[in-house]
This record gives sequence, structure tokens and C-alpha cells, in this order.
Amino acid sequence: MNDTQFTTEPVGVKASRDAEWLSVNDVSARWSLSRSTVYHLIAAREIKSVSLRRRGQQKGKRLVFVDSVRGYFDRLLEAEEGPVFVVAGSRERKGGSNG
Repeated sequence: MNDTQFTTEPVGVKASRDAEWLSVNDVSARWSLSRSTVYHLIAAREIKSVSLRRRGQQKGKRLVFVDSVRGYFDRLLEAEEGPVFVVAGSRERKGGSNG
């Protein structure tokens, strides 16, 4: 007998935590930012993105480079609290206090 279960419910696809590129909507949801804030950061060149579209078309799909978003937050944190060092997956502030 086959133990396979079937469903009529839609199956959602979530962006992988290890994804290198995310859509603007995924960036917005993952970091609780508004879409307009994400577009503002792109326009200000604070985060990197590319637009996938066919030649001559105005509409396309904008993808954001995940490491650039992390880098942006790291720069904000460093500007507010001094240098941050990443040691074996944990963060340590200069002077040894953990944050």
C-alpha cells in the first residue's frame, strides 16, 4: 500500500535562507523593511541589485544581492556602536563585550 498523501492546498515556495539573490518583496519580508525603503536603499547605492528584463521592455524582475543587505546592516551597526568582529558565528564588539 502506498502511504503518499495528497493535498489540494497550494504549496508555497519560500526563499531559501542561503539564497544569494532575493526579490524586493522577499527582502522586505525577511528584514521587515517596506518595499519603498528597499528601493530607496537601491537608489542610494547602499545595497546592490540587478533588474532582469528583456531588451526594450520597461518592466522586469528586480533582484537584490543578499550579502549587500547584510553589509548595509553591518555598516549601520559599526557606525552606531564601533567595530564588530564575527567570531565562529557570534558577534563580539571591540573590548570583548558581546552584543
